[in-house]
Amino acid sequence: MDAEDGRINEVAEKIREMDGVRKVSTIQEAEKSIGELMGFFYAFITFSLMFGASLGFASIFNTTSINVIERSREFATLRMLGYTPREITLSLVFESAFIGILGLAIGLPVAYATAYVLFTSFESELYYLPMLIFPRTYAFTVVAVYLVVLPALFPSAKHISKMDIAKVTKEVVS
Repeated sequence: MDAEDGRINEVAEKIREMDGVRKVSTIQEAEKSIGELMGFFYAFITFSLMFGASLGFASIFNTTSINVIERSREFATLRMLGYTPREITLSLVFESAFIGILGLAIGLPVAYATAYVLFTSFESELYYLPMLIFPRTYAFTVVAVYLVVLPALFPSAKHISKMDIAKVTKEVVS
């Protein structure tokens, strides 16, 4: 039914009082219900993103730290040849950036396919939810990946700059 804006609740109440009426929904009630559902959805997504980011940071941090420790002889040799800690750290950043690009090139299509399968599984004759991913979502994803990758490199960069070349080369000889 259609009613004037000021009378919608009044008309809805009169219809509810009629015999045989089980449910009356107004657009305002539906918007409020959907808004509450979307609030829960956004909270869930935010929690999932934060959990994924912390898990990604931890795995990248551990992988990079182990990589730097295992390659300490190589880095010490480079330092002895005249490379600065900044140059070695920069090569580590480029290496991690390349791995990030490779991961995004594999991960984005897999994520798209997974989302497509998920959305199509919810289709029925009652409703249809089109899958819509804005280009800014992909841009946000790329930025978020590098906001996780680059801070995970700071401890490794610090380790490279404070590396005692004499001690590392002594460990290599013995």
